[in-house]
Amino acid sequence: MSDETRVTSRRMTEVIPHVLATILKAYQQRSDLILAAWPTFIGVELAAMTQAVSFSDGLLVVRVKNSTLLSLVKQENLRLRHLLRERFPCVENISFRIG
Repeated sequence: MSDETRVTSRRMTEVIPHVLATILKAYQQRSDLILAAWPTFIGVELAAMTQAVSFSDGLLVVRVKNSTLLSLVKQENLRLRHLLRERFPCVENISFRIG
C-alpha cells in the first residue's frame, strides 16, 4: 500500500482514552480549581484562617492569619501535600506565609 492510499482513520476506542487523559491532566493543573479546593483539604475549622492565594510551577502559596497557625500548618505540610497530590498531582509543594 502506498502512502497516498493508507487509511488514516482511527477507532474511537483508540482515541477516547487519550482524549480523556489529556482532559484530566488539564483539569488537574487548573490553578483556579486547586485554590478553590483548598478548604476541603485544610478542613472547616482552619479554612476560615487560611487562604490559598496562588498556584504556579507546582507551588501552592497559602496565607495564614498568624504565627501560631503558621507553625501548626507547617507541621501538617507533608500530610496536606499528600492529600492534594491525590487529586492534583501537579502540586509539588506548599508555601505558608503570614498575611
